[in-house]
Amino acid sequence: MKAEIWKQFRDMVNEKLQELGESENILLGDIILIEKMAVKEIVEKYLRDNKFDGLFTDGCGCVVDDLAPCGNIHEKCEAGYKGLCTCGDWFISGSGEGKCPSCRE
Repeated sequence: MKAEIWKQFRDMVNEKLQELGESENILLGDIILIEKMAVKEIVEKYLRDNKFDGLFTDGCGCVVDDLAPCGNIHEKCEAGYKGLCTCGDWFISGSGEGKCPSCRE
């Protein structure tokens, strides 16, 4: 599966670079931005295709519709399911069950 993700990433970056190359000089910042966009798009597609609700790691979680609001998909992020807490908040975990980080219920 990793090989397929890297192939998608490489293809997407190459396509974006070709688009930029036709219209303007390519700067390092452009390449970094393209890489972040490509990674986010690939992760979002993977989550949707596999029916996950978002990503989570220790004390952090985001839904697929607002993926990585922190601006970075961390290497420790895992795909997970949305759980609802009795306090009214939501969280993402591997099973959709567990403790809410807001109230620890």
